[in-house]
Amino acid sequence: MTEVRSAAGPGADPNWPGQAVKAAVVERVRVRTAADLDARAAILRDPLSARAASFRVLRHRLADRGDPKVLVVTSAGDGEGKTTCALNLAWALAESGRNRVLLLEVNTGRPSLAGLLGFLPPGCFFEQLTQHRTEPARPWTVAQVAPHDLDVLAVQPRTEARPPLHGPNLLAAIASLRAAYAYTVIDTSSILTGLDVPLLEDAADGIVVAARARHTRGRILTAALEQAGASRVLGVVLVDV
Repeated sequence: MTEVRSAAGPGADPNWPGQAVKAAVVERVRVRTAADLDARAAILRDPLSARAASFRVLRHRLADRGDPKVLVVTSAGDGEGKTTCALNLAWALAESGRNRVLLLEVNTGRPSLAGLLGFLPPGCFFEQLTQHRTEPARPWTVAQVAPHDLDVLAVQPRTEARPPLHGPNLLAAIASLRAAYAYTVIDTSSILTGLDVPLLEDAADGIVVAARARHTRGRILTAALEQAGASRVLGVVLVDV
C-alpha cells in the first residue's frame, strides 16, 4: 500500500520534527514473519532476548552522550556487523512509538539492508539522490516497516551500475531528512575499504563503530578509529554476528 503523508507526523503537531518539510511518499512493505527473519534482526525476531536488550542499552548510552539525532554506523572492514548494529539501533529508537525514525542506507559497495529485511525498496536511495540534484523539493519515497513503523530508505540491491555520490547533494539530502525525522541512523560502508564515511562526517552528529566479536583485529580497529577521528566517534559496539 502506498500513501502520501506529511513529514510532520500525526496530527500535524507543531512540535513534531519536520513540520515544514515536504510530504513523503510512504510505501508500507511486508517483511518476513519474525520466525523467518534473519537472526541479525534481533529486536524483531526475539525482542525479549539479551541481544535485543543490548541495543536498548546502546540507545540509552547514546542519549547520555548528548542524544545525537543523526548517527553514522560503520566498521573497520566488511562483514563486521555494521548493518546489524544500524538496523537494531534504529528499531530500538523507534519501538516506543514516540519518535519518527529513518534507517538510511548509504553504502556504495555492498548494500545489504533490503536483502536482510526481505523486500525491494520502493525507491532506491541513490536514484532518488540523483533526482534531487535537479528537483530538491521532490518528496522522498521510503518503505515503512512494521511493527514500529520504521521508515527505511535503502539501496536497490539489483542495480549493478550506481551513480557516484555527489558530496554536496548528499549533505543537502541528509539535512532535509534531519528536519523530517527525530532520529536518522545511517548504515554506511566500512571506514578502511569505502569512501562514504568521509562524505558523511560533516552531516552527522557522531559515529558508532561496530566491531565483530572474535574477528576484528585490534590494530585494524585502532587504524579505523584514527581515520574516523576520535572526537567524532561516540563509541565502539561489539557485535556477535
